[in-house]
Amino acid sequence: MTTNQDLIGIATMAALWMLGITRVRSMLWGLAVLGGALGALPLYDGMSQGVGSEILLGAVVIAVKAVAVPVFLNWNACRLQMTRDHTVGIGPGAAMLVGAALVVLCYFHGNHFAAAGSLPGDAGLSIAIIAIGLTIMMTRRLAVGLIIGFLVLDNGIFVYGYTQTPGMPFIVELGVLFDLFLGVLLAGFVLFRIRRSFEHLDVSEMRELRG
Repeated sequence: MTTNQDLIGIATMAALWMLGITRVRSMLWGLAVLGGALGALPLYDGMSQGVGSEILLGAVVIAVKAVAVPVFLNWNACRLQMTRDHTVGIGPGAAMLVGAALVVLCYFHGNHFAAAGSLPGDAGLSIAIIAIGLTIMMTRRLAVGLIIGFLVLDNGIFVYGYTQTPGMPFIVELGVLFDLFLGVLLAGFVLFRIRRSFEHLDVSEMRELRG
């Protein structure tokens, strides 16, 4: 159980670190670490309990969340020449402080989110990752920052679902991962269309689309 808590803690620290950086490639490295820590959760449980489906799930999560998605987004970022994603309204340092406050608040109030028989700390850190993902989405200028924030949010939902709702059918979990990967592929193509139409990817300058 301690190992699971350590992995969730690593995932939380990776998400928090992403709040304080602006280089797109570094953010994707953080996303890869976050995905790897999440994939290690079912992988470790499967290996310790001898459950083949958990081992397979962990391997698929690592392949999708820690390898395929970051590599694809990095390829898009290189082609679109996106190197830095500056924040809007709040600096990286201040955003990181806000994220740290969210982590502390959620961790010590985890009992409000925890399901019966689960650890409050796991639930609290899961909610903290979700909150950090939302913060990234609200404070980044580039469209790729919104995608990364959404993926961090999705990872938080994955942790919460895995730790608070044991027994989810294996095929359902794989289906969710497949849908996520397809969504990221679609988002990558949308980035190219946005760049072609507006000649930039700064979402703060797209306010004229609001009607």
